[in-house]
Amino acid sequence: MKFLIRSFIFLSLLCSLAFSKNGDGGYYSVMRDHNLPSTFIPADAKFLKGNNYIGFRMPVWDLYEILSFNISVDAYYFAGSKSPGFYRDSGYSLYFIGGTPKTGHFGQRGGSGDYEYYVASDNPKDPLFTYYTFLQFRTKSVAKCKLNQEFNTDTMQCVNSCPAGQAWDVDINACVNDCTDKNLNKFGFFNGTTQGKCVDCSNVYSDSDIATCLCTGLGSSFTAGVFISDHENPSIVHSSCSDGSSIVFKRRSDEDPNKDKDKDKEDPNKDKDKENPNKDKDKEDPSKDKDKDNTTPGGGGSSGGGSTDSGGGTVAPGGDSGKDNGKDKGDGKDKGDGKDDGKDKGGGHGGGGGGSNNDSNTAAGNLDYDDLKKSELDTLSKYSNNVEDNFSFVKDIKQSLSDSISKIKNGNLMKLNKGNIPNTCPLSFDINMIFFKKKIAFDFCSFLSPISSFLYVFFFIAFFLLFLFLIAKLFIFTFMGW
Repeated sequence: MKFLIRSFIFLSLLCSLAFSKNGDGGYYSVMRDHNLPSTFIPADAKFLKGNNYIGFRMPVWDLYEILSFNISVDAYYFAGSKSPGFYRDSGYSLYFIGGTPKTGHFGQRGGSGDYEYYVASDNPKDPLFTYYTFLQFRTKSVAKCKLNQEFNTDTMQCVNSCPAGQAWDVDINACVNDCTDKNLNKFGFFNGTTQGKCVDCSNVYSDSDIATCLCTGLGSSFTAGVFISDHENPSIVHSSCSDGSSIVFKRRSDEDPNKDKDKDKEDPNKDKDKENPNKDKDKEDPSKDKDKDNTTPGGGGSSGGGSTDSGGGTVAPGGDSGKDNGKDKGDGKDKGDGKDDGKDKGGGHGGGGGGSNNDSNTAAGNLDYDDLKKSELDTLSKYSNNVEDNFSFVKDIKQSLSDSISKIKNGNLMKLNKGNIPNTCPLSFDINMIFFKKKIAFDFCSFLSPISSFLYVFFFIAFFLLFLFLIAKLFIFTFMGW
């Protein structure tokens, strides 16, 4: 009786779970990326009239199959690597990710199989997720058409594909004018007539403007929403209108022809600054022209010195004056010193100001190498001492090894006082059986005593080699630690 009651309760639980919606009882089944089937790829499928059938195109078999379906799993999909649409696994089972994207806080509560359980939370510390509806179907074949055909659900017959510029409207089962151009964000929609409806958003470029244009064309509106880039094609954007309808469009912000114009409007004085890069420098040093006028012929060195306030690293007018005076003034050449002053002190290569401020001790002839040589000798001496200290114990090991080898050759290791090692060490056990009693004795020493000398030598050499190996490892680590 108890077994029947438990079976009834178990079956009732299964039935309640099978026919319950996602979220009944406060728990939501969620599919995450790491739980998806190993083969989970986009499928060329769509819902047909009344959402009672699915049309599934399979190019590998040149087949367009019409399927009736039941929803075997109704769950959520936390936004990850997959975008909204139909998907299939390796067995061609169909799945659907879609609906209006929503956001909310959730707390995890374990899981079952490929699905995890979550509860909605008002705690801001719980993770915030963007999620879609996730459906898994159980399907049954209804009809099979050729790959390029369509299916009329009113007549349940396959029909030829629509001509160019038209598309098949599954709601009215007829070909409808279609202006769709995904690259330009021109969208053709079905409105129950063969004329169709065209929403042209090709003249706007920002994500917000495109979404506003598209939602307005659908009879809705767009407020600040969520833009989700497609993981497989980042230029494709997913969002939704205020009424919850999903929209998909191509990002075209990089194609905006007014992008460069907007940058120019932000900084109208940018080109003027480029034309006069020294405008601020002239304001900072109003006496620069006066210094230039006061420069005397052959005095390039003093003019170069006047430009040291600007760092001596740029070509100052004083340096240029020194270069010109040194080369062009005839009296400098006649006196015999004007040529040298013009080249050395005037800073003829653009650093004239720095020439007059350098200390005379920095000249190559005035450098003192004695301290440098002394430091080098001290470094070499310390390095040599360190090497000798680290290699000294290697000599000790070598000497110890030589002594051990000589002892082995002379037979000193073989001479073992057998009187100190017992020749017998019996262990006896009494075994009580039901009908008799037997005494069993084991004597390991009687077997090991004849080879005791060999074991002694073997273990001595083994421990010595192990010790030598550890010392070598320690030496290597110490040497590499320099």
